[in-house]
Amino acid sequence: MIYMVKKSTDIIVSIVAALLVSVVSYYLAITYFDLSYDGQGYHQETIYLLKNGWNPVYGETKAFRSWINYYQKGNEIIQSNIYLLTDKIEAGKMINVLFIYIALVTFFIFLSTLQIKHIYKWIITFIVVFNPVVFTQVFTNYLDANWYLTLVISLSSLLTYFSNRERLGLIIFILSSVIFCSLKLTSIPVFIVIAVFAFSYHLFFHKKKMIMPFLTVLLLSGICNVHPFLTNVQHGYHILHPFAGAKKSDILNQNIPEVLLNKNRVERILVSLFSESSNGTKAILYEGLKMPFEVNKANLYISYDTRLGGFGFLFSGIIVLTLLMFLCILFIKEEKFYKKILIIVLACIVSTIIVNPASWWARLSAQIWLLPITIIIFGLLSKKKLPKLLSQLSLFIFMLNILIPGYLNFNELQNNKKIMNQFVNSVGKKTIILDLSNKSGFQQYYLKFRERNIKYKLNNITDKSHLAPFTPHVYYEIE
Repeated sequence: MIYMVKKSTDIIVSIVAALLVSVVSYYLAITYFDLSYDGQGYHQETIYLLKNGWNPVYGETKAFRSWINYYQKGNEIIQSNIYLLTDKIEAGKMINVLFIYIALVTFFIFLSTLQIKHIYKWIITFIVVFNPVVFTQVFTNYLDANWYLTLVISLSSLLTYFSNRERLGLIIFILSSVIFCSLKLTSIPVFIVIAVFAFSYHLFFHKKKMIMPFLTVLLLSGICNVHPFLTNVQHGYHILHPFAGAKKSDILNQNIPEVLLNKNRVERILVSLFSESSNGTKAILYEGLKMPFEVNKANLYISYDTRLGGFGFLFSGIIVLTLLMFLCILFIKEEKFYKKILIIVLACIVSTIIVNPASWWARLSAQIWLLPITIIIFGLLSKKKLPKLLSQLSLFIFMLNILIPGYLNFNELQNNKKIMNQFVNSVGKKTIILDLSNKSGFQQYYLKFRERNIKYKLNNITDKSHLAPFTPHVYYEIE
């Protein structure tokens, strides 16, 4: 930072802001338990194992959820270091809030390079960052939100570099891209798509080759991902195990709604986008589909794992509205350069969606959210009134699409927090006995008590009448 930032006051402000945001992020993280299934089931277990000495490069763990051995661990490695420092496993979730902060700053800096009114810059930045995948996962150990946020940071910093040619944007792009490529197996093809489009744009519009930043990202990502790629090969698996190879597991199709079976990738995306919000797998096509802007009270809430209609109850309407705006921009007389850039950016985002076989699932293809936002930005840049008006209307609908489900989600978060705190505090000065003998239960559940200095024991329980909240197969007694 000292090398890149010239003014001493900027350095001081940056350090103070970083410390302040880190402290706030830490206290938010430990205030809310992760009560999600996957978050507790294997992300938290991975964090616990890494913190307590397991090195996946040198050996597999015998954890119940065997895929812990084969997934990338960029998120969990950072979180396990925070856990090591604080001795509170929930503290690792502070990176979720940190990535939100960084994404807000980097995207706003990018918008500052465009000729858009200041108020719209703030609104668009808020909308981009508070994707439903983000606000539903922020207090969980799910990593889809961070995957999306690091993608936003990477893209916005690269676009800022294209606009002002300052190296700081390029360095942020490299660092965020390395983290992005270390989070999920789908990161690598998505990054390659972005690299191809960015390289082509730079070559055709700036007449320069841009190779080193992308090679740097791939080199550093290779080093950071010795596990699982190299270790998979060493153990006789496909490099992308468990998603490819002779011993692959069909994890995605185990979770696919029946309505999407026997449909191609594009059909699955469209059905999902124009469906009522649902997390079930038994949806029927004619019952599940909804008209754009159709409002159903039961359809307002979305969770961190919503399979169909996962971007909110108004998102299908936003898609239709922005598609009309896209046609307006194409067919009215506008500057050809803006049209070319719009088509390139949209083609890039669409390509990153298509390469993902599970792009029907909102949390696994969160960048779909960026498609209408891209059109809105170009609509605001237009010199014609109609695209501007459609953009303003779309921003208003976008805000409703975030604030209403966000409010419902926050209410549930508060209720769940209250239930969990009451349960943990109900032990008082007594001792709680937890039965973790069932391997399907969350094996680190006892940390909720240990980290609050509440007495606990781990033992088998004969009486299975008291099931602990927000976990399967963990029974308890208070003695």
